[in-house]
Amino acid sequence: MFVGESLNNGGDFLLNLATNLKIQNQVIFAGLRDDVQQIMAKSEIFVLSSRTEGLPMVLIEAMSQNMCCIAYDCISGPSDIINHDVNGILIENQNTTDMASAINKVIENPELRKKLANKANEVLIKFDENLICDKWEYLIKNI
Repeated sequence: MFVGESLNNGGDFLLNLATNLKIQNQVIFAGLRDDVQQIMAKSEIFVLSSRTEGLPMVLIEAMSQNMCCIAYDCISGPSDIINHDVNGILIENQNTTDMASAINKVIENPELRKKLANKANEVLIKFDENLICDKWEYLIKNI
């Protein structure tokens, strides 16, 4: 399932690819949705395929929903959240072969998928709203 806005004709490319591979009935292009949290709650695997990121909140949200997360190790962002093979999987940036292998690996190995998803919750502590507010308050008071 692909959820979100399609940029630069990416959605058309993926739809054509799915059609050419004769898997269009197995792929859902949901577009922009208001019920993303509900969709995530029913999902087990999350793939972040961005080439560049800041701090990808969607990755943190996916981890909070107990999803096994796979992301490209782009310049910043995912590697600040994912510890490779501990709480998710990091793939060399834009290595589509390794990305496909990682997706297949977690699909075929439910134990690994659950292990990575369960460990994902541990990283969420450092993104706790109260902790972040306390750090900002400390920083502002000590400038």
